[in-house]
Amino acid sequence: MEFKVTNRLTAEQQGAATELISNCQQYDQLFDMPYLANTFNLYPDMPAFILAYQDQDLIGFASLYAATDFDVNVMIYVAPSQRRQGIGRGLFEQSKIICRTYGYVEMIIQTEQQQLVKMPWLDAKFKLQHDTNMAETLMQWCIKNSAQNRESKLAMAVTVRQLTPDDINVLAQIHAAGFDDEFADVTNDLQATFGDPNLKVYVFELKQQIIGSVTIELATPTTGYLFGYVIKKQLQGKGYGQQALAQVMQLIEIQGLKTISLAVDKKNVRAQYIYQKYGFVCQTTLEYLVGMV
Repeated sequence: MEFKVTNRLTAEQQGAATELISNCQQYDQLFDMPYLANTFNLYPDMPAFILAYQDQDLIGFASLYAATDFDVNVMIYVAPSQRRQGIGRGLFEQSKIICRTYGYVEMIIQTEQQQLVKMPWLDAKFKLQHDTNMAETLMQWCIKNSAQNRESKLAMAVTVRQLTPDDINVLAQIHAAGFDDEFADVTNDLQATFGDPNLKVYVFELKQQIIGSVTIELATPTTGYLFGYVIKKQLQGKGYGQQALAQVMQLIEIQGLKTISLAVDKKNVRAQYIYQKYGFVCQTTLEYLVGMV
Protein backbone atom coordinates (compact mmCIF):
# COMPACT_ATOMS: atom_id res chain seq x y z
CA MET A 1 0.00 0.00 0.00
CA GLU A 2 1.26 3.46 -0.91
CA PHE A 3 0.10 6.83 0.44
CA LYS A 4 0.22 10.00 -1.64
CA VAL A 5 -0.52 13.47 -0.26
CA THR A 6 -1.39 16.57 -2.26
CA ASN A 7 -2.92 20.00 -1.79
CA ARG A 8 -4.74 19.82 -5.12
CA LEU A 9 -6.32 16.85 -6.90
CA THR A 10 -5.67 16.23 -10.57
CA ALA A 11 -8.69 15.49 -12.76
CA GLU A 12 -7.76 11.79 -12.69
CA GLN A 13 -7.37 11.76 -8.91
CA GLN A 14 -10.64 13.60 -8.38
CA GLY A 15 -12.45 11.16 -10.67
CA ALA A 16 -11.05 8.16 -8.78
CA ALA A 17 -11.83 9.75 -5.40
CA THR A 18 -15.39 10.57 -6.44
CA GLU A 19 -15.95 6.98 -7.55
CA LEU A 20 -14.53 5.60 -4.29
CA ILE A 21 -16.66 7.98 -2.21
CA SER A 22 -19.76 7.02 -4.20
CA ASN A 23 -19.09 3.31 -3.60
CA CYS A 24 -18.62 3.92 0.14
CA GLN A 25 -21.77 6.01 0.32
CA GLN A 26 -23.82 3.32 -1.35
CA TYR A 27 -22.37 0.58 0.86
CA ASP A 28 -22.65 2.53 4.13
CA GLN A 29 -25.82 4.46 3.22
CA LEU A 30 -24.06 7.80 3.64
CA PHE A 31 -25.00 11.12 2.06
CA ASP A 32 -22.45 13.89 2.66
CA MET A 33 -19.64 14.69 0.23
CA PRO A 34 -16.22 15.97 1.26
CA TYR A 35 -14.91 19.26 -0.09
CA LEU A 36 -12.60 18.29 -2.98
CA ALA A 37 -10.77 21.63 -3.25
CA ASN A 38 -8.62 23.73 -0.92
CA THR A 39 -9.94 27.21 -1.77
CA PHE A 40 -10.92 27.98 1.83
CA ASN A 41 -8.04 26.23 3.58
CA LEU A 42 -6.01 28.55 5.78
CA TYR A 43 -2.69 27.24 4.43
CA PRO A 44 -2.80 26.86 0.61
CA ASP A 45 0.27 24.59 0.58
CA MET A 46 -1.07 22.26 3.30
CA PRO A 47 -1.84 18.78 1.93
CA ALA A 48 -5.63 18.58 1.85
CA PHE A 49 -5.95 15.08 0.43
CA ILE A 50 -4.44 11.68 1.19
CA LEU A 51 -4.78 8.89 -1.35
CA ALA A 52 -4.06 5.23 -0.52
CA TYR A 53 -3.14 3.03 -3.48
CA GLN A 54 -2.68 -0.69 -3.96
CA ASP A 55 -1.43 -1.82 -7.35
CA GLN A 56 -2.36 1.62 -8.75
CA ASP A 57 -5.97 1.26 -7.55
CA LEU A 58 -7.33 3.86 -5.16
CA ILE A 59 -8.50 1.98 -2.08
CA GLY A 60 -8.59 4.77 0.51
CA PHE A 61 -9.06 8.52 0.63
CA ALA A 62 -9.03 11.28 3.24
CA SER A 63 -9.87 14.98 2.91
CA LEU A 64 -8.60 17.61 5.33
CA TYR A 65 -10.60 20.84 5.53
CA ALA A 66 -8.58 23.39 7.52
CA ALA A 67 -10.41 26.71 7.35
CA THR A 68 -9.27 27.87 10.81
CA ASP A 69 -6.05 27.90 12.81
CA PHE A 70 -7.38 25.73 15.65
CA ASP A 71 -8.84 22.53 14.15
CA VAL A 72 -9.06 20.42 10.99
CA ASN A 73 -12.15 18.62 9.71
CA VAL A 74 -11.25 15.16 8.35
CA MET A 75 -13.36 12.71 6.33
CA ILE A 76 -12.03 9.19 5.68
CA TYR A 77 -13.15 6.60 3.12
CA VAL A 78 -11.98 3.03 2.59
CA ALA A 79 -13.17 0.77 -0.23
CA PRO A 80 -15.66 -1.73 1.25
CA SER A 81 -13.69 -4.72 -0.09
CA GLN A 82 -10.46 -3.47 1.52
CA ARG A 83 -11.58 -2.83 5.08
CA ARG A 84 -10.11 -4.23 8.31
CA GLN A 85 -6.63 -4.13 6.77
CA GLY A 86 -5.34 -1.01 8.51
CA ILE A 87 -6.09 1.38 5.65
CA GLY A 88 -8.39 3.60 7.72
CA ARG A 89 -5.86 3.63 10.54
CA GLY A 90 -3.13 4.56 8.07
CA LEU A 91 -5.17 7.47 6.67
CA PHE A 92 -5.92 8.59 10.21
CA GLU A 93 -2.24 8.58 11.22
CA GLN A 94 -1.21 10.36 8.01
CA SER A 95 -3.82 13.02 8.78
CA LYS A 96 -2.38 13.52 12.26
CA ILE A 97 1.12 13.96 10.85
CA ILE A 98 -0.08 16.68 8.46
CA CYS A 99 -2.00 18.42 11.26
CA ARG A 100 1.01 18.43 13.57
CA THR A 101 3.25 19.76 10.79
CA TYR A 102 1.03 22.82 10.48
CA GLY A 103 0.71 23.39 14.21
CA TYR A 104 -2.77 21.96 14.77
CA VAL A 105 -3.55 20.27 18.07
CA GLU A 106 -7.14 19.19 17.38
CA MET A 107 -8.61 17.07 14.62
CA ILE A 108 -12.33 16.48 14.01
CA ILE A 109 -13.45 13.31 12.26
CA GLN A 110 -16.75 13.87 10.45
CA THR A 111 -19.14 10.95 10.11
CA GLU A 112 -22.88 10.31 10.01
CA GLN A 113 -25.39 9.00 12.51
CA GLN A 114 -26.00 5.71 10.71
CA GLN A 115 -22.27 5.01 10.50
CA LEU A 116 -21.88 5.47 14.25
CA VAL A 117 -24.72 3.01 14.76
CA LYS A 118 -22.86 0.46 12.62
CA MET A 119 -19.51 1.26 14.23
CA PRO A 120 -20.14 2.12 17.91
CA TRP A 121 -16.49 1.36 18.65
CA LEU A 122 -15.20 4.09 16.29
CA ASP A 123 -14.52 6.78 18.88
CA ALA A 124 -12.84 4.39 21.35
CA LYS A 125 -10.64 2.78 18.67
CA PHE A 126 -9.22 6.11 17.52
CA LYS A 127 -9.30 7.78 20.96
CA LEU A 128 -11.88 10.36 19.95
CA GLN A 129 -14.59 12.18 21.90
CA HIS A 130 -18.08 12.31 20.40
CA ASP A 131 -19.20 15.95 20.67
CA THR A 132 -22.99 15.86 20.32
CA ASN A 133 -23.20 19.66 20.53
CA MET A 134 -21.61 19.88 17.07
CA ALA A 135 -24.25 17.70 15.37
CA GLU A 136 -25.77 19.08 12.16
CA THR A 137 -28.73 18.10 10.02
CA LEU A 138 -27.83 17.39 6.39
CA MET A 139 -30.60 18.52 4.05
CA GLN A 140 -31.02 18.11 0.30
CA TRP A 141 -33.05 19.88 -2.35
CA CYS A 142 -33.99 17.86 -5.43
CA ILE A 143 -35.47 19.38 -8.58
CA LYS A 144 -38.11 16.65 -8.91
CA ASN A 145 -39.51 17.60 -5.49
CA SER A 146 -39.39 21.35 -5.93
CA ALA A 147 -42.23 22.13 -8.34
CA GLN A 148 -44.62 23.18 -5.58
CA ASN A 149 -42.02 25.64 -4.24
CA ARG A 150 -41.16 27.45 -7.45
CA GLU A 151 -43.71 30.20 -7.12
CA SER A 152 -43.42 32.76 -4.37
CA LYS A 153 -46.32 34.71 -2.91
CA LEU A 154 -43.94 37.30 -1.47
CA ALA A 155 -43.53 40.70 -3.14
CA MET A 156 -39.94 40.55 -4.36
CA ALA A 157 -38.32 43.60 -2.77
CA VAL A 158 -34.98 41.76 -2.80
CA THR A 159 -32.88 41.25 -5.93
CA VAL A 160 -30.18 38.63 -6.44
CA ARG A 161 -27.01 38.84 -8.52
CA GLN A 162 -23.51 37.37 -8.58
CA LEU A 163 -20.64 38.74 -6.49
CA THR A 164 -18.30 41.40 -7.89
CA PRO A 165 -14.98 42.58 -6.40
CA ASP A 166 -16.62 45.87 -5.37
CA ASP A 167 -19.00 43.97 -3.06
CA ILE A 168 -16.36 42.31 -0.91
CA ASN A 169 -15.82 44.96 1.76
CA VAL A 170 -19.52 45.40 2.62
CA LEU A 171 -20.33 41.72 2.34
CA ALA A 172 -17.37 40.71 4.52
CA GLN A 173 -18.70 42.95 7.29
CA ILE A 174 -22.11 41.26 7.09
CA HIS A 175 -20.57 37.79 7.13
CA ALA A 176 -18.21 38.60 9.99
CA ALA A 177 -21.10 39.85 12.11
CA GLY A 178 -23.45 37.03 11.10
CA PHE A 179 -21.04 34.17 11.73
CA ASP A 180 -18.83 35.79 14.39
CA ASP A 181 -15.79 35.42 12.11
CA GLU A 182 -12.76 37.64 11.62
CA PHE A 183 -13.26 40.31 8.97
CA ALA A 184 -9.87 39.61 7.37
CA ASP A 185 -10.59 35.87 7.11
CA VAL A 186 -13.98 36.46 5.50
CA THR A 187 -12.44 38.95 3.07
CA ASN A 188 -9.82 36.41 2.01
CA ASP A 189 -12.46 33.70 1.53
CA LEU A 190 -14.63 35.95 -0.63
CA GLN A 191 -11.67 37.00 -2.73
CA ALA A 192 -10.68 33.35 -3.18
CA THR A 193 -14.03 32.48 -4.75
CA PHE A 194 -13.07 34.39 -7.89
CA GLY A 195 -10.28 31.89 -8.54
CA ASP A 196 -12.51 28.82 -8.23
CA PRO A 197 -14.88 28.19 -11.16
CA ASN A 198 -16.88 25.77 -9.04
CA LEU A 199 -17.94 28.48 -6.56
CA LYS A 200 -20.69 31.03 -7.15
CA VAL A 201 -21.57 33.72 -4.60
CA TYR A 202 -25.02 35.27 -4.95
CA VAL A 203 -25.45 38.74 -3.42
CA PHE A 204 -28.79 39.95 -2.04
CA GLU A 205 -29.76 43.62 -2.44
CA LEU A 206 -32.59 45.66 -0.94
CA LYS A 207 -33.08 49.17 -2.37
CA GLN A 208 -29.63 48.82 -4.00
CA GLN A 209 -28.00 48.07 -0.64
CA ILE A 210 -26.27 44.72 0.00
CA ILE A 211 -28.03 42.82 2.79
CA GLY A 212 -26.61 39.29 2.49
CA SER A 213 -25.45 36.45 0.27
CA VAL A 214 -25.17 32.71 -0.20
CA THR A 215 -22.50 30.53 -1.84
CA ILE A 216 -23.12 27.53 -4.10
CA GLU A 217 -20.32 25.02 -4.63
CA LEU A 218 -20.62 22.94 -7.80
CA ALA A 219 -19.59 19.36 -6.99
CA THR A 220 -20.60 18.09 -10.45
CA PRO A 221 -22.48 19.73 -13.35
CA THR A 222 -25.77 18.69 -11.73
CA THR A 223 -25.03 18.63 -7.97
CA GLY A 224 -23.93 21.26 -5.50
CA TYR A 225 -23.62 22.42 -1.91
CA LEU A 226 -25.15 25.54 -0.34
CA PHE A 227 -23.35 27.38 2.48
CA GLY A 228 -22.62 30.83 3.87
CA TYR A 229 -26.30 31.87 3.76
CA VAL A 230 -26.54 35.13 5.70
CA ILE A 231 -28.83 38.15 6.05
CA LYS A 232 -27.85 41.40 7.76
CA LYS A 233 -28.75 41.01 11.44
CA GLN A 234 -31.06 44.01 11.73
CA LEU A 235 -33.06 42.83 8.69
CA GLN A 236 -33.62 39.24 9.79
CA GLY A 237 -37.16 38.01 10.39
CA LYS A 238 -38.71 40.29 7.75
CA GLY A 239 -38.97 37.74 4.93
CA TYR A 240 -36.03 39.11 2.92
CA GLY A 241 -34.00 35.94 3.32
CA GLN A 242 -36.92 33.87 2.04
CA GLN A 243 -37.27 36.13 -1.00
CA ALA A 244 -33.56 35.80 -1.76
CA LEU A 245 -33.50 32.03 -1.29
CA ALA A 246 -36.52 31.60 -3.58
CA GLN A 247 -34.70 33.46 -6.37
CA VAL A 248 -31.47 31.53 -5.83
CA MET A 249 -33.32 28.22 -6.12
CA GLN A 250 -34.87 29.41 -9.39
CA LEU A 251 -31.42 30.33 -10.72
CA ILE A 252 -30.10 26.92 -9.70
CA GLU A 253 -32.81 25.20 -11.73
CA ILE A 254 -32.09 27.36 -14.78
CA GLN A 255 -28.39 26.48 -14.56
CA GLY A 256 -29.16 22.76 -14.62
CA LEU A 257 -28.45 21.74 -11.04
CA LYS A 258 -30.57 18.77 -9.99
CA THR A 259 -29.66 18.46 -6.29
CA ILE A 260 -28.30 20.84 -3.64
CA SER A 261 -27.17 19.85 -0.13
CA LEU A 262 -26.60 21.94 2.98
CA ALA A 263 -25.80 21.41 6.67
CA VAL A 264 -27.55 23.29 9.48
CA ASP A 265 -27.19 23.09 13.25
CA LYS A 266 -29.35 20.21 14.44
CA LYS A 267 -30.87 22.44 17.12
CA ASN A 268 -31.76 25.21 14.66
CA VAL A 269 -35.29 24.03 13.92
CA ARG A 270 -36.35 27.43 12.57
CA ALA A 271 -33.69 27.34 9.83
CA GLN A 272 -34.64 23.79 8.92
CA TYR A 273 -38.27 24.85 8.61
CA ILE A 274 -37.34 27.69 6.24
CA TYR A 275 -35.30 25.36 4.03
CA GLN A 276 -38.10 22.80 4.01
CA LYS A 277 -40.44 25.45 2.59
CA TYR A 278 -38.24 25.52 -0.50
CA GLY A 279 -38.10 21.77 -1.04
CA PHE A 280 -35.19 20.73 1.20
CA VAL A 281 -35.66 17.43 3.05
CA CYS A 282 -33.66 16.06 5.98
CA GLN A 283 -31.34 13.20 4.99
CA THR A 284 -29.19 12.39 7.99
CA THR A 285 -27.36 13.79 11.02
CA LEU A 286 -23.70 14.72 10.68
CA GLU A 287 -21.73 13.71 13.77
CA TYR A 288 -18.28 14.89 14.87
CA LEU A 289 -15.59 12.99 16.79
CA VAL A 290 -12.89 15.20 18.29
CA GLY A 291 -9.34 14.12 19.07
CA MET A 292 -5.92 15.53 19.82
CA VAL A 293 -3.16 15.13 17.26
